[in-house]
Amino acid sequence: MKLSQNLIDKGFHLSAVNPSDLDDYISVKKHCYEKYVDEYYGGWVDDVQVGMNTSAFNQTMAQTCFQKIMFNDRIVGFWGYDELDDIIDGITIQMI
Repeated sequence: MKLSQNLIDKGFHLSAVNPSDLDDYISVKKHCYEKYVDEYYGGWVDDVQVGMNTSAFNQTMAQTCFQKIMFNDRIVGFWGYDELDDIIDGITIQMI
């Protein structure tokens, strides 16, 4: 995926995710989902969520595309997908 020049001019860019981005990934996921986990599952339990989101991170690392969304050199989100023979699958996006 390529960003429009308008977004680039505003300070956004995409970069490949690497294993050292795990903590930022969990932080973004917490920001995006903590409210819903609290409401529907009785609360965000760090040990449980870190385990689940580490697993999700590792699965997404194996996909065709996994990129971090940067704004002025700060991670503000992640997105990914898997390109299979006849479909695009496993699309995920989170932004703070």
